[in-house]
Amino acid sequence: METILKSVKKTGKLLTSDDGSYSFCNCTEIVARVAEALPGTKIKRLAFPDAPAPGAPEMLSYMRVDAVKIRCRRKETGRSPSPCKPHLTKGARP
Repeated sequence: METILKSVKKTGKLLTSDDGSYSFCNCTEIVARVAEALPGTKIKRLAFPDAPAPGAPEMLSYMRVDAVKIRCRRKETGRSPSPCKPHLTKGARP
């Protein structure tokens, strides 16, 4: 936790990513500790939505956390060098 706090103190920003559900995932503890220790920190969370997993592979891919979604969320914190582009699964239709 000390390493995370040191980094967040330096940048003033925190982006967490978790394959678990948005509520009650492992990153929520990190977010809570950073918010308590460093008030005013710009925080963004990225996780699987609080919804049942769909049966269609394309929808599951849409809901899953991946590199493109992380890059897009990074852009919101002002640190992404490349533009955010929509993500489609290989073979999925736009």
